Amino acid sequence: MTSQDNEKIGALHEEREKKVQELEVHIDRMRNQQDQLHKKLKEEADRKIKMERDMQKQQQKIKELEDHMSQQQKVLKRKTEEVAAAQRRLRNVGKHGSEEKERYRCFFLSLSLSPALPNLYSQD
Repeated sequence: MTSQDNEKIGALHEEREKKVQELEVHIDRMRNQQDQLHKKLKEEADRKIKMERDMQKQQQKIKELEDHMSQQQKVLKRKTEEVAAAQRRLRNVGKHGSEEKERYRCFFLSLSLSPALPNLYSQD
């Protein structure tokens, strides 16, 4: 082996060492990127879970509000029907004259309601 061959071998060895160092740096960077991506992926998964829980809570609250509104609508409908029926009865009392008024007065008296009520149904 000549000195030129030794120089070539030394140059190749240096070149390979440099390449190995570059690859090691590149591998370290890739590992750091991988760690960062894993961390970001975990954060996003945690955020997704939290959002899903929040969404479930909101959907439950909406269902509760809808149920409450439905109950209120039923009560309102029932009360409206009661008012309409009472208005019809009052109109009928006015049409049937004093005989019907007396029947209502006696009915309320039989229920032992307050003494002021019979005065409301007294004959005019």
